[in-house]
Amino acid sequence: MPETKGSTALSQENLICGGLLVVAVILAAVLYPGLGSLSIWSCAIALGVGVIAWAVSHMIKSDYRITSTEATFAAVILMVAVVPLVDHFGGQMAFDNKVKYQEFWGGYEAQVSKTVYTCHESDSQGGSTGGCEHTFDADSYTVQVPYTVEVTDRAAYTDSKGNYHSAVTHTETRWRTETRWRQVPFTTTETTWTVHTTLGDYTVGWHWFPDNPQLHRIRAEDGSMDSLPGDVSSGTPQQWIDARDRINAGDPGPVTQEHSYENYILASQDAALKKFSPYIDQYQKLGILPDLKHSVTNFYYLDRAYLIGNTGQDQRTWTAAVERFNAALGSTLQGDLYVVIADANKVTDANNYIATLTAYWQSEKFEKYAISKNAIVVVIGTTDGKTVAWARASTGMPTGNSTMIYGIQNTMGGVALTPDAILGKPKASVSVDGDKYKLQVLHTQKPGVLEDVIWGANGFQRVCMTCKSEGDHGVGFEYLKTQIQPTGGQLAGILAVVFFISLLVWGVMFFCAVPSIREMLGHEPFGAGTNPRNIFSRRG
Repeated sequence: MPETKGSTALSQENLICGGLLVVAVILAAVLYPGLGSLSIWSCAIALGVGVIAWAVSHMIKSDYRITSTEATFAAVILMVAVVPLVDHFGGQMAFDNKVKYQEFWGGYEAQVSKTVYTCHESDSQGGSTGGCEHTFDADSYTVQVPYTVEVTDRAAYTDSKGNYHSAVTHTETRWRTETRWRQVPFTTTETTWTVHTTLGDYTVGWHWFPDNPQLHRIRAEDGSMDSLPGDVSSGTPQQWIDARDRINAGDPGPVTQEHSYENYILASQDAALKKFSPYIDQYQKLGILPDLKHSVTNFYYLDRAYLIGNTGQDQRTWTAAVERFNAALGSTLQGDLYVVIADANKVTDANNYIATLTAYWQSEKFEKYAISKNAIVVVIGTTDGKTVAWARASTGMPTGNSTMIYGIQNTMGGVALTPDAILGKPKASVSVDGDKYKLQVLHTQKPGVLEDVIWGANGFQRVCMTCKSEGDHGVGFEYLKTQIQPTGGQLAGILAVVFFISLLVWGVMFFCAVPSIREMLGHEPFGAGTNPRNIFSRRG
């Protein structure tokens, strides 16, 4: 039966198909609310791919062309299931990426340990060496390795009647000789050195050679050993020794660890909750606006002390003191202190400076490392390098901790500009409690000003973002979630996935599903013998 040529756009079949598509759009909107214009563009792409494929296949009278009804079924599947699911999960991934920011936690060293591996030669390639990782190849040997090949018994051909006969093949197993080597460790032992902390374990030395590794060589007597690799350390890591000594002295060292958290404020479009300043460019030109440091070094150290201008202070001393302070602050109050000491002869407007610095550190320049919600920023101005002329403070949240901020600003004037007077010397007592560590922060007998204020009656409280847990402090900012939209790049990525999945669905419909269904139902809408399955059977 030939293809019907008198059908119109308003035929009964096309009206029914159009109605089904409208129902599919409404159903998708009900099942997956909140996708907005993303769903509209996704549906347009999905249907556009189908319309183009349908039109082209009919124009060239392809064996794989499908009817309007068959195309509608594919469109409904895309509209109701595939497209909304891609949009939903793509939108969720984009949301998670936008709200994820980085913050830093403080903790303490707790224990040290070492794992010693006794090395020996392997009995075969890849065999055990006692857990040792640094080896060289020695003692070659050969093995027979099986592999398979495909052998043609008869090539494909077409007989005199025009019938095509495919090739006849079978597989055979054959063997080839390969050369392999045993592994020989360079030294008789290797050691992994670990510092255990209240925030997790840190391997500060991985499979180090022993002291004087040449005196501990394997095969040293026969002269067949390879030279030692230059990128492997030996002895005991100094960081491990220092941590051990601090722990044994009852004064464990500070630890900083990076973590992800959700910040709806920085991710949202609500300008009222963000900090802005018109002085950022001006202060940068004056060289008084430092970049925010966010690189953890030597496994668990982060410098959060900044010196601006001629302050007469020592950077290393303040870095160490702020690290010690943050270990106590992070372990007890989940806070993170940044101290900026500024030459008040260069930084002359204290209020403008703290506002500008906080706005800069929360700007898009620092991306996911913008100053976090648990941050406390304290700027100390000094004119003589010996005493505090003024102090200003802010936090990483737009609300909360105002009493603490005023307390810092009102109590620091005239205080001696030393780490002990400003920060004090809080330390910790760490003990093992089962598989966990029990920690107690011991405050200075004569606390520093910040130590006294931040742990005082009106001290720091970490402000909650969702405020769903018991004991959370704050009113929450979950209402901002509706303002967080995917970026242009994220939208393009989601729509690209929709496009390729649409191609796949339409391809399956044209080349697999429709021919199979027609064969099963005996349906040939474009005339007898036009089903692709029948065409192939005739060609075979």
